[in-house]
Amino acid sequence: MNFIEALQKGDSKKINEIYNSYFPIVRSIVLKNNGSVSEARDIFQEALIAILVNYKDVNIDFKNLLLRISKNKWIDQLRSRKIKSEIDIVVENDQSIEDTLIQKEKEDQQFTILENNLNKLSELCQQLLQLIKKGTPVEAIVETLNMTNANTIYRRKFACMKKWKELVANDPQYKMI
Repeated sequence: MNFIEALQKGDSKKINEIYNSYFPIVRSIVLKNNGSVSEARDIFQEALIAILVNYKDVNIDFKNLLLRISKNKWIDQLRSRKIKSEIDIVVENDQSIEDTLIQKEKEDQQFTILENNLNKLSELCQQLLQLIKKGTPVEAIVETLNMTNANTIYRRKFACMKKWKELVANDPQYKMI
């Protein structure tokens, strides 16, 4: 069942998924453009109602539709309140707001996948990679992890990175993004 069907049927589990997945994006749009969290909740709710009332076709790209409606409703509200005579939605590098938000969400998903799979590595691999990430000198890593020499560190790092890449490549969520 997709999200439009879930709204039509009142599927609370899927509706919660909609809120968890997309409300943070709408909240970000509103907050970056002179709004509050309360106003973001109202805009989000209005957008969901608009989709429920106006869109019966379940094959529509729900995410883009929701974000476009939310953004337009917020712009309308700003215009009606006359907060600004001209509204400029904050956009990075001349991308549309949807492209920017989609890219941000994709980066967040990738980070979560990397972090989740890092936690699947052995404790030694996790410690080694964390020390390397912090910029700890090799000599200090050898001492901290009770390894014999720098070559052991480099070989172990290679093995850990290889395992991590395999875990990420085989992650079902990674394949979806």
